[in-house]
Amino acid sequence: MKKKLLSLLMAAMMMTAILAGCGGDTAPADDSVGDGSGAVANPDYPNNGTINCVVGWSAGGTTDLVARKVAALMSQELGCNNNCTNVNGASGSIAATQVTAEGTDGETAWGGMISAINTWRAMGYNDMSWKDWYTFISCQTDFVLVVAGSSDFETYQDFVDYAAANPGKLSSGNPGLGSVGHLAAVTFCNAFGIETNHVPYSGGRAAAIGVMGGEIDYLFIAYGDVYDLIESGDLKPLACTGESDKIVTMADDTEITIPTLDGEKPEIAETTNKLAMWGVALPRTAPAEQVLAFQQAWQDAVDSEEFKAYCEEIGIKPAAITGDEADKLLSEGEAVYVELLESLDMTTVSAADLGIASSAEYSWDNVDTSDLIPWPAA
Repeated sequence: MKKKLLSLLMAAMMMTAILAGCGGDTAPADDSVGDGSGAVANPDYPNNGTINCVVGWSAGGTTDLVARKVAALMSQELGCNNNCTNVNGASGSIAATQVTAEGTDGETAWGGMISAINTWRAMGYNDMSWKDWYTFISCQTDFVLVVAGSSDFETYQDFVDYAAANPGKLSSGNPGLGSVGHLAAVTFCNAFGIETNHVPYSGGRAAAIGVMGGEIDYLFIAYGDVYDLIESGDLKPLACTGESDKIVTMADDTEITIPTLDGEKPEIAETTNKLAMWGVALPRTAPAEQVLAFQQAWQDAVDSEEFKAYCEEIGIKPAAITGDEADKLLSEGEAVYVELLESLDMTTVSAADLGIASSAEYSWDNVDTSDLIPWPAA
């Protein structure tokens, strides 16, 4: 399994050549920008022969792997090249700023944990929200509690009991403060009434290496970030989210069972399901015909048997959510996300000042969409 993952990653990396620029100097005419008036997809897409994707997290984690896989499959559908680069930092907002600065021609996408977009305004990273992006949600995930393979913890109850008796002694890693991984771990701790420290890393994979090296004690992280390290025995899984227990085949062909927390603590999955969504996004000012061409290639990619098999292999769930449905998911997730950030005193501006309702009061019918550029209709 590890060899297969390595070969997939290397193949994706080999395709990441620096190719011709994206030629985004010409602004689209006003009547071509997401007006929903029945635009026709550009048959020559991408005009410069390359789909570009700027991934907002470091290489090697699920965020990076999914973005590269989708870009590779899209380029196969379109018969073009793909160029994925990593610009990590500030919950993906640095990469997003680069995407919008390089042009809004619809041929350069942002790739990452889609719901991270909901943190940027509240944390003072930039002024962008989900309303500024056409989002394409490729997959979702369950979360897993893991410790080092050599850890003395054998069950999640062992872990919880120790953490409760020793508040602040255990440390967790995450892909960045304010990230989905951070807030998932906070949600887990809140559900069990325990207190641990939270240490930021450049990505989920880097945090996993931190656990293996003894820098930190545990992760509550997206399953896809660590599935191969579980199979190898480098990390020991204690619990997971999901409708049922997970059965994992180890490297030595034995099987282990990871118990689900959904029965005992359903609120964990109820929250994380609104946060954990990987995908790609285009600036909402991209020309309608370009968005339609991108969307069709993306849809073909994520509907393919190859992508579904890939998701199963790395322990994530294909989703294929876009359009108004994606807008509604992100809008609801924004209320949950910002509320969690406020509880941690991590916001520079309040939800109320941003016009964001509390999660308890949220309703899509009350969301102001008067300034929202609609999805283009074919």
